[in-house]
Amino acid sequence: MGLLQVHTLRIDGLRRPQYVKQEFQFSWILESERKGCVQTGYRIQLWQGEGMIWDSGKVSSGACSGIRYAGPKLQPLQEYVWQVCCWDDYGETAAASDRFRTCRAEKPWHAHWVQPVQKATVPERPAPFEYANRAEEQPRDYKEFQPVQLVRSSIEIEKEVRCAFVHVSAHGLYHLELNGEAVGNDLFAPECTPYDKLIFYQSYDVTRRLKAGKNIFGVALADGWWIGRLGLGSWNCQYGDKKDLFLECEVLFEDGSRAYFGAEKAKAAPSRGSYADLFVGEKYDASAVPEGWSLPEFDDTLWQPVLVTDMPLETLQPQTGQSVRIVKEWEPLAVLRTPNGDTVVDAGQNLAGFLRITLDTGAGCEIVLEYSETLDENGNFFNNIKGVNKDQRDVYITRDGKQSWQPAFTYHGFRYVRINGWPGELSCDQLRVCAVSSEDDFTGDFACSDERLNQLQHNIIWSQISNMVSIPTDCPQREKVGWTGDLTVYAPTMLYLSSAEWFLRRWLKYLRAEQFENGLVPVTAPYWKICREMSRLLGSDTSCGWGDAIVFVPWAIYQETGNQVVLEENYDAMRRWMSYVEREDKNGSWNQGFHFGDWMLPSIIMAGGTPRDTAYATKELFSTAYYAYSAKIMAQIAAALGRLADEKKYERLYQDIRQAFAEKYVRADGSLPLPYQGAYVVSLKFGLIPESKRAGAVNHLCRLIEENGTRLDTGFLSVPFLLDVLCENRHRDLAMRLLFQTECPSWLYMVEHGATTIWESWDCISPEGKVGSYSYNHYAFGCVGDWLYREIAGVQNLEPGYRRVRLCPGIDSGLSWARTSHRTPQGWLAFEWHKEGGKIQVKAEIPIGTAAELGLPGQKSVTVGSGQYEFVWGV
Repeated sequence: MGLLQVHTLRIDGLRRPQYVKQEFQFSWILESERKGCVQTGYRIQLWQGEGMIWDSGKVSSGACSGIRYAGPKLQPLQEYVWQVCCWDDYGETAAASDRFRTCRAEKPWHAHWVQPVQKATVPERPAPFEYANRAEEQPRDYKEFQPVQLVRSSIEIEKEVRCAFVHVSAHGLYHLELNGEAVGNDLFAPECTPYDKLIFYQSYDVTRRLKAGKNIFGVALADGWWIGRLGLGSWNCQYGDKKDLFLECEVLFEDGSRAYFGAEKAKAAPSRGSYADLFVGEKYDASAVPEGWSLPEFDDTLWQPVLVTDMPLETLQPQTGQSVRIVKEWEPLAVLRTPNGDTVVDAGQNLAGFLRITLDTGAGCEIVLEYSETLDENGNFFNNIKGVNKDQRDVYITRDGKQSWQPAFTYHGFRYVRINGWPGELSCDQLRVCAVSSEDDFTGDFACSDERLNQLQHNIIWSQISNMVSIPTDCPQREKVGWTGDLTVYAPTMLYLSSAEWFLRRWLKYLRAEQFENGLVPVTAPYWKICREMSRLLGSDTSCGWGDAIVFVPWAIYQETGNQVVLEENYDAMRRWMSYVEREDKNGSWNQGFHFGDWMLPSIIMAGGTPRDTAYATKELFSTAYYAYSAKIMAQIAAALGRLADEKKYERLYQDIRQAFAEKYVRADGSLPLPYQGAYVVSLKFGLIPESKRAGAVNHLCRLIEENGTRLDTGFLSVPFLLDVLCENRHRDLAMRLLFQTECPSWLYMVEHGATTIWESWDCISPEGKVGSYSYNHYAFGCVGDWLYREIAGVQNLEPGYRRVRLCPGIDSGLSWARTSHRTPQGWLAFEWHKEGGKIQVKAEIPIGTAAELGLPGQKSVTVGSGQYEFVWGV
């Protein structure tokens, strides 16, 4: 093995993506055993078979990510091999290669949408803010749910096949089989998108699966996001009331001829005794499903022909990014018998997913699984999510013999599962906990000498895993909604912990699709009917901090990756958003209409108020503050893109809002009319306090914290900046006291009350032990992770893409050691420090392409290049 190595080759930030579009980017990681090594050049070559398609030639550059393909147009559905060769300043070279496949060409389809004969789902419109449970004296029969549809599409193969691909989508969710065997391991395909504007199709290589003669594509269709009950109000029929299938099989034969097979002549039948809803759950009667229904020899004489429809095809787009899948599974922690006599399975971890059950029994046993995130204060099963259609209930009816089952079209937010109807004694080895997510490529870690902070880090990661299911959701049980405000505050932490660039860029595509013609950015993406109804009741489709996601999320991605593409993709949408807000501007303030403000402000919530009370109490000041901050970030984005006129425009806008804010809200002593910590936090962080009054504002903030028992009182829009503002204004000691606070509200209060994910509200479990009806899996308050990595572990990104960093150990934290690692675009960056006696020992690993300023707080730093280093300092 040489001194120089190149590895971790990626296309668009992904390791071997399923399919690649015509415009894409290369990246790789270069490592050397030599210190101070730099990449001086690279060469990328692309082959199809034995033929070279493109050669970049040697490019003198240190760049190793975001390299755009600049060759000829690639052929669709073809496999290509690419190689990168790198040079360093020592004259060493290293090379590595990988492969990818292109997606289907943008050309007219030969197939059409088809629809099984089915009864339309009746639209339900519960009140969006109705939290009351269904009355227990009225047991639910679930008759309003339509069955899963089974579709058989036949194709005849009469010649030798060179290659074959099937392209599939659905209005609803689909599970695909070919001749009785599952195709792919995707969950919840075709995934969640704004279906009226774009809908994904998935492509599968079935070359080796097709056989001579008759072949059957068997497709099970369920409601999914198309028909299912969604959001806080659990409205169904967001896009339609019937399930549809799109399927086209494209076959190239060895003689050079080509054939296309659709599902227009398919036959379908309902799966008796079954239904599936993303929220309510799934019912599956194993004894009622026709045996071998997706095999060629199955007799479908009694099945009905599908209907061919004229539904639009132009919204179909190839899926980008990873699919949802099972990312981790394990045996449950325990099977409990509660004081009420229930049998409850403890997964040992809150998560998004389901149980897989395995048993050997006779036919007809009805097993009911009810999912929840917590037990009550007495140790009994507790349904913590209130409201209509929040059942989280799966039903499995057994067949004869040994069998295993997991739901195919639903997932739940849970730690505990109450099980009824199990034949015989239930044991952990009959169960598997399955966690689902779109992401399992984690790029960041943190650990320290305090196990409580380690548990906090664990909780942050698991809330992120649980809420990266097709879209970035707020929670995996009650809403499953892509709220923009949650992501606004959490994106920096998400990007440190995982390779989330592709995931967030895909979601930003949905956000752009949902943007109104007048530039308004809605509060969720996709913007479902139920979300629109909630906005109508509140009085606005957007809000400060929520609509601002179109500015803040691309900026966070750019800071992490250094890739300007994300800024270019979203720049027009950003400008349109800013123009919308400017039209709402009344003398330097954006305080008209409804805003969520400092959502979930603890002092109001814990005093018995509602989240809406926190909005009305804080919206005026916060809307103007975020208006200013967006203008400030827009000026920086324009500068990064070389748009100098826009840079001046937005800088001038920021200064105008800043002046208006100071005149309206900042008093002579630096105090604000809003007596909440968060008001001071955002005003200071966004530079809205005149320098002459800054010290007074800081003093008022510190006083509010001390008067609150050294506890935070910050909601969604201010908590990301709380600790930073204290550190930036010479109150690191107070920031540390807040971090290590264990009384409610605080991060460690959650930890000490058994949390394994981040809670929606700081007091989900009250200090008196009362278990509340909240979500116990919301990632927003996990935004403190970003601060932990920068100020405790000590890794600070000084230049987009980690081209320059500061490594400064948080030795004033009271910890004896801390460490972090992060796969930056340049490679792995690791930093570890130990404090013992009067000495500080640090270890650092710096990737090629990164310059690191290394030192202790308040002392002169030393700048080092790539390599591994150890230093010992006296303090």
